[in-house]
Amino acid sequence: MAARRQWLLLGFTILARQSNARVKAWRRLQQLSAVLWRNAVYVLPQSAQGREDFEWIRRQIVDGGGEATIFVAEFVDSTDEEALMARFRQTAHAEYREIRREADRVVSSARHTQRAKGRPSSAPTRRVLASAARSLRSRFDAVVERDLFAASGRQDAAEALNALESIAAPPTPASRAERPHLSTDAFQRRRWVTRPRPGVDRMASAWLIRRFIDPRATFAFSDQRRDAEVSFDLLAATSLMKPIDAPSKSSPSDSRSAIQSSAGSAASSTISISRKRDTPRPRRRPSRTWSKAFA
Repeated sequence: MAARRQWLLLGFTILARQSNARVKAWRRLQQLSAVLWRNAVYVLPQSAQGREDFEWIRRQIVDGGGEATIFVAEFVDSTDEEALMARFRQTAHAEYREIRREADRVVSSARHTQRAKGRPSSAPTRRVLASAARSLRSRFDAVVERDLFAASGRQDAAEALNALESIAAPPTPASRAERPHLSTDAFQRRRWVTRPRPGVDRMASAWLIRRFIDPRATFAFSDQRRDAEVSFDLLAATSLMKPIDAPSKSSPSDSRSAIQSSAGSAASSTISISRKRDTPRPRRRPSRTWSKAFA
């Protein structure tokens, strides 16, 4: 013979003048989704949590001057037990429906605002939506914990909550195309080419190349790149870095010639720049503030 289900029953009496205690007890029983059975007692399925909740309400009633008693009972007639379980399903279904309606209302309002403004929700709006989503999620989890009889409407409420949480979530950054990983081994003993007349930025790039890629790298200044060379900051180049299958091994003489050619190009660039600066510039008259400071 299968064991019968046990139920917790709470019966209490509160005087008419103790309206405040009556309202507190009623609100707490509503939060627990306790069912009023036959207008006599409130019922919960037997569990340690249910026993603790009823005990808390009983003490509150007794401390307020009322009377309360907790019972543990079993149904003799299975028909009455099925009717009670149906009442619990109806209560949970009503709570699921209320959560779904609230979530749908918030989602509809947010989407209407987005269409009106023609842009996604702002950060403050998303914070408000996230707060509403957390509150509804907490209510939903509490109902699921109390729903021991598989009430309908749970899936609809969950889908409405997921839609709300997706709108409240911050926008994800656009996915960037993955760039191929280049190994420094493919750039050893290579010649790096850049435009003539390098400035501070390209001088720093050369230092970075020597420091982190190839300490034996050589450099040249030209508007064109050969197949075996690597270009950086070259307008005519179609690719900044183009590794080759087998890096070319340059002899010491080639390295020296590359350095000499690089130095020669840099020197010619420096000379051309200095020639442009031969014309005397008008001297700026110092301000009175600086003149007094250094007087």
